[in-house]
Amino acid sequence: MNYHIGNIITGGLISLLIFSNGILSKFVGDSEAVFIVHTLAFLSILVVKIFTKSKIEKFPAELYLYTGGILSIFIILLESVTMKKIGVSLTVLFLIIGQLTSSLTIDHFGLFGRSSHKFPLKKTMGLMLIFIGIIIINV
Repeated sequence: MNYHIGNIITGGLISLLIFSNGILSKFVGDSEAVFIVHTLAFLSILVVKIFTKSKIEKFPAELYLYTGGILSIFIILLESVTMKKIGVSLTVLFLIIGQLTSSLTIDHFGLFGRSSHKFPLKKTMGLMLIFIGIIIINV
């Protein structure tokens, strides 16, 4: 699969996720929605593991690498609350700003044991155009 197309599809799914989690939290509450979403995710992957007969390994990675589950709780909670206040499109726009800023920082400085990928001036100008576009959309 073309990675660009896969990422575009993922972006669309994130918008759908933000929308559905926000609406669900209106009915059941914010923390309850997070609990339901993560329970369904756990059950879904359990079904996949059972049908594919793949083994669950005993935590082979360093402990801090398992914090993604904790982070996803806060992400879903914050996005559900935000979506109810400002809508899906603005929530996604601010999400993009946060993702770009953090990913560029990680790449540029080679954080978390990653190799460094410097951010040249040409890409910085492109990023500024994205930020300007986001500002224009919000005005």
